Amino acid sequence: MNARAPGMTLVELMVTAVIGSIVLMAVHQTLSIQERSSRQQRAMVVAQQNSRIALELLTAEIREISAAGGDLIEADSQSMTFRGSRKLGFVCATNSVDGQIDIWQRGIEFETGDSLFLFVDSDTATSADDQWVITVAAAVDSIGYSLDCPEWEVGEDDALPIQRITLANDSIVHLIGRGSPVRSYDLVTYELGQVSGEWKLGRSTGTTFLPLVGPLVPGGVQFEYLDVDGNSFAPDTPAKRAAVSRIRITVRALAPGAIGMGPMENQLETQLYLRNR
Repeated sequence: MNARAPGMTLVELMVTAVIGSIVLMAVHQTLSIQERSSRQQRAMVVAQQNSRIALELLTAEIREISAAGGDLIEADSQSMTFRGSRKLGFVCATNSVDGQIDIWQRGIEFETGDSLFLFVDSDTATSADDQWVITVAAAVDSIGYSLDCPEWEVGEDDALPIQRITLANDSIVHLIGRGSPVRSYDLVTYELGQVSGEWKLGRSTGTTFLPLVGPLVPGGVQFEYLDVDGNSFAPDTPAKRAAVSRIRITVRALAPGAIGMGPMENQLETQLYLRNR
């Protein structure tokens, strides 16, 4: 009997190749499924983050407004326009004769014509008379230095600028103490806008739209307005807007899904009470 030559026959090679191909296909399919699953999970996380960020932006701003105080200017299911606090200063000197206050100004500069909210404390020994008084900045000037307002150092190379504001109501100047806060506002609109084909939540001031977070689904931000008894209504008049007690906000965000699968969608909802009552 002849001894078999070393090596593999053609049949054995073919069987080995077939088995190897089957194993490789199974491994490739497993890896492909795992990759798609991983991409879908990442897309879900991104969608959740977009929803959460959108809600945090809206709630941080909206909870500061007072509908009863007239802060809510326009309101519907897709957008809101309100008076947003944007300007802040602290009184460092007063001039009752000229009806002026000097302030350390932080953030956005005050301008002539701004509505001002001034903290007035007639008697420092009691808090019963403390109040916020509304007046108007009849004139605003930037001054480089004031003996009564030494530079307030914010950092090593930074100091707060000083502004001199002439008040329309000069009768309250003698009631304003050093360190009293001064605030003003801008009209701010939060709404949906399209940027490069994607819907995003953005902030509008005047004609400028600043996209903040997205993408969202079309109509992906919904506002629902509730009165003090929890009844939903459309605040389409000043009287109705003043009656808004709380707002329900729903955000629906998107994130691109894996190849061959649709985008992931996430929905979050919250309710917040306004600074009314």
